[in-house]
Amino acid sequence: MRYIRNNINHFRLKLVPKLPKSISEINIFLNSVKITSAKGEAFLLINDIETNIVVFSCASNIEFMCKQDVLFVDGTLDYCTNFFCNFLPSMHTKMKCMFLLPSAC
Repeated sequence: MRYIRNNINHFRLKLVPKLPKSISEINIFLNSVKITSAKGEAFLLINDIETNIVVFSCASNIEFMCKQDVLFVDGTLDYCTNFFCNFLPSMHTKMKCMFLLPSAC
């Protein structure tokens, strides 16, 4: 039984990426993977290396928000890696945007 458990853990560690040790490792990783929405749109909207701001959303969500006269947004600060403050505005629609800002919290 112990042998099976060790093999499962070993296999799982191969699939899961290691936790980043710096912001630059996060930027490199995000640039190396293709993150898409359920509709196939690119979901990594901004990965700014100079300001360390990361925005997850897609162009159709941003276009939709730009066309609205009024948006109701509920900002929630939640857990995130030590390098960022996570600001996740939850819209009262099915749209999703997530902003990772440099850690100032």
